[in-house]
Amino acid sequence: MATLYIGIGSSGLRVLEEAQQFNYEFTGKNKPDDVQYLYLETDLSNTPRKTPLGTNDILGVELCLDQMSFPISQFRSDPNIDSDWIPNATLALGTSGAGGKSSYGRLSLWANFSAVKNKILALNQVSGGFDSVYIVGSLTGGTGSGIFIDLAYLIRQLIANAKLFSLLMIPKESDLSQNTSNFFINSYFAIKALEYYSVPNNTYSVTWPDGTPLPNSIGPKAPYDINVVVSPDYFHQSGINNTHMCDYNDLTPMFKTMGLYVSLLGGDKIRGLKNVSSARWIDGAGGAQHVTNFITVGLSLLQYPKAILEEFIALGYSREIINEWISSDKFKDKEVRVKNMASKDAEDAINYAIENELNDISHEGSNSIVTYIESLATRITKKQFEPYNSMNEMVFNSFKFDSDTNVYRQVKNKLFVARDGFIKQISKRFDKLILNIPNIPIAKHYIESLDNHLSLLFEFWLKEYKVDDTGANWNTILGQSIKRLDKENGKYHLYAIEKEYYIEQLQNITTLMKLHLLIDEIKVIKSHLANPDNPLKTTDNNYVLPSISKLSSCQNDLKNVIENTIPNTISFNKRSSIIEGMSVSYGMIYNMYPQGNFKSEVQSLKSSVDLKKVISSKLILGSKNLWEFMSSTNGLYFEILSPIVQSVRSSISNSGISIDNLIQNYPNPDVANLIKVDKTDLQYAPPALMKLDRDIDSRSVFQDSSFLKTIYLYKDESQFNLIRNSIRSKANQVNDDVDNQSFVDVNYLQNSIAVFKSYGYFGGNANQNVLEKSLLPTRDFSSLKKTKSQFIVDGMFTDEFISERVPYFNTKQVKTDLL
Repeated sequence: MATLYIGIGSSGLRVLEEAQQFNYEFTGKNKPDDVQYLYLETDLSNTPRKTPLGTNDILGVELCLDQMSFPISQFRSDPNIDSDWIPNATLALGTSGAGGKSSYGRLSLWANFSAVKNKILALNQVSGGFDSVYIVGSLTGGTGSGIFIDLAYLIRQLIANAKLFSLLMIPKESDLSQNTSNFFINSYFAIKALEYYSVPNNTYSVTWPDGTPLPNSIGPKAPYDINVVVSPDYFHQSGINNTHMCDYNDLTPMFKTMGLYVSLLGGDKIRGLKNVSSARWIDGAGGAQHVTNFITVGLSLLQYPKAILEEFIALGYSREIINEWISSDKFKDKEVRVKNMASKDAEDAINYAIENELNDISHEGSNSIVTYIESLATRITKKQFEPYNSMNEMVFNSFKFDSDTNVYRQVKNKLFVARDGFIKQISKRFDKLILNIPNIPIAKHYIESLDNHLSLLFEFWLKEYKVDDTGANWNTILGQSIKRLDKENGKYHLYAIEKEYYIEQLQNITTLMKLHLLIDEIKVIKSHLANPDNPLKTTDNNYVLPSISKLSSCQNDLKNVIENTIPNTISFNKRSSIIEGMSVSYGMIYNMYPQGNFKSEVQSLKSSVDLKKVISSKLILGSKNLWEFMSSTNGLYFEILSPIVQSVRSSISNSGISIDNLIQNYPNPDVANLIKVDKTDLQYAPPALMKLDRDIDSRSVFQDSSFLKTIYLYKDESQFNLIRNSIRSKANQVNDDVDNQSFVDVNYLQNSIAVFKSYGYFGGNANQNVLEKSLLPTRDFSSLKKTKSQFIVDGMFTDEFISERVPYFNTKQVKTDLL
């Protein structure tokens, strides 16, 4: 069986991105083989971030809210559908999200119902069936708070017998203000709906947009078997780490912690957190009556972050390679040679076009211009001018511009062949240059010099031969050439080389004609060299003419890979800054280094890297040159970084790293205490990711439960015991029996320990019912209680407000269940 994780809204996507990143860091793969990642999003500009592999395994369904008038009218006209909740279309026309309104979020699911349904069914089939489904996202926005109830029951209908869990984020108490009230109101209404439909006998009833009703057997069930509700509050209240807070302006630590959680849950084929924790939750909510449908969790990771270090080092080396590609000074000493090379290549390419491409043209029974000239010279020598009256007339009509059948026209009709020949020759020379010197400024210098030399050739042809691109002027030049031909032929007649003379002069006329005709083609080429609308290619598309503007664009693209200032884009500098920002710890994730700190560890690892293998354009370009690479890339960031990451990874060994030594030598003793907690002492367990209401004495602190014990995830259980007992000995504590704790041997957690704790039990006696002993979010979470007291008032529930913000309650339920 397999596991499906569905991210709802932008926050859900962010969590899946972080889960994918952690999977890459732990295993070198984006996800386990028996796991599928899917996201549902109304903001169509959001797309999944790739890992350093340059790939992404998060699939998506776009919940487009554009042009909603028609589907809304359809829903409202269907008598089988309860459409009272459906909002007006005026504010739901777009592709940039649900506008923070829950009803628009629910509408996005209904309007794209078939796409969502078909995608879930297809994934279930290709995966061999899902035994567990996790819905992940935030309830602060419109998308998540609007679709999470419908989605739960849809999955229950589509995937029979699958266990269904939610991981839902709400804002933290300290962010509660008038400016953020919508976040809290959305979260409150959503949690209230979740609580309501989790109560036995509160049946959920719906007829789906495709006309299919929810079966009666599913309606009485709770939306989710267990709901994990979390917030950033734990960063604020943690006694272990109170320096890394986050709020709604930057939820990165929260997303990373939740991404770690999803990653550790994993699938079924590799034993992970999922098998242990989900079984306990179900048992605790069953006969044990320690929890109902709601819990929160705590999670810590202590690690040597080898993958992050490798990526950071690779980012630096990748930056060096790009700087070599775009440096204006790197090959300054070669500019004169490159300029001379461009000048020679321009003349060689023109000569090639004249002597090769424009010779093999048939005319009047001749298979080439050369043989035609020879036959024309023979006719002149024998004075066979028919149908013309003289040599002058015959030659002029053969080469004049205003004829549809002569040599001029035949050559003009084949000018595309000459252009192809020029492009082919320059492209080959350019490829060779940039293969030997992979540098964009040098490449631009070559093209600029080529362009300049073509202009000089125009000037030379005009000055030396009087040749330009006008037909009338060509006829004048032709007439003058024929006069010279007729005037000087006598001397050659005396020496019996008259025919050779005529051949030579006719060839000169032909060359001048070709130069005249080529000027327009070369002007086209020059315009593309400078600023093309489209790349100039040969007619067979096998060769592309480089251009100054395209090379400038390539240079800017490479600069942007290093430092892109556009919001919501990734670059090497941005990613490096992110890694440095979380190099010590972020949230409850602690990074530890043998060298004592991140910077020293980077320097130590770099000293072991074979720089000749790592800092090499060949690693990125392969058999391509830089121009070919830039012309064919589908994503510069990862196509440059990924091979360098792999090379760095293969160069660095961490065989000498020991997580137990790192933990024992970590300067914060509370971190070491995390792995010596037993079932009766919660002081150092990972803090709950939620702040309780301190005014409720009996429920202001979570109590331990045999169904919510601390879980340790580590690669080697026996070695883990040595670490834990070693720390206990140093603290003058007696080594304990390992059986009183839960250990999960996760083989991919190399040099890492994860500590996980579920919270949802407040203690009590047998006479108390389970609701009094277990977590109820709107009663026990401080942020939700304050939301109700500050913002949920009777006067707010107008018909318009209910239709936009309360999709899962009718007016009557609002009065009885929300107030």
